[in-house]
Amino acid sequence: MLILGVSPTTHDSTACLFDEYRPLAAVSQERLTRRKADGGCIPVEAMDECLAIAGRRRQEVDALVLNRSLFAERYYRHFSGARLLKARLRRALGTEKQKYIDVECHRYRTADSLSLFDAPRFLADHGFRPDTDVSFCNHHLATPIGRRRCSIRPTARATTRNTRSGFSAAAGWRRSTAATTACCSRAASMGWARLMAWQHRRWDSSATAMKES
Repeated sequence: MLILGVSPTTHDSTACLFDEYRPLAAVSQERLTRRKADGGCIPVEAMDECLAIAGRRRQEVDALVLNRSLFAERYYRHFSGARLLKARLRRALGTEKQKYIDVECHRYRTADSLSLFDAPRFLADHGFRPDTDVSFCNHHLATPIGRRRCSIRPTARATTRNTRSGFSAAAGWRRSTAATTACCSRAASMGWARLMAWQHRRWDSSATAMKES
């Protein structure tokens, strides 16, 4: 299975490519655009560079793993009423906004990112097969998994901090729940503790902070 991981964050966007659990390539967007900490959009150049390194094409990708970050308004299928009209108007005027999918999940009280995301449209717009599997990962989970996966010590504990290499190291680990259970003991991992603290702070943010801009 060819798995492409994509992190469209506000800064340091990255992409990585896996063949099953074997890493093939990982590229930071800034290395290709020559803009320091480049981000804020889908890292198309990084995606294509990863595929070129492996001698593959987008049509060959079997699974696409996305970071829960910024996506254009057109890829949200839960908009309705005035919000939908405003989004369509902004797109027609060339001023389409990017929205955080985790903020949208909070706003609509769901943890299922795919229920809000128009995956078929995203696949079609970016040249992937219609049957490509799409899933989302939490980069705070991906970071300790990547550290633990790359360790030469079978009993090593996973510790982490928020770095741009974290997502590239493990975004392709598609079965995130099983991988976390198998490779990152919750009781032993500082990464897991950090994730819990981050989620508590994020999901308990005031309504004002989550209000639509």
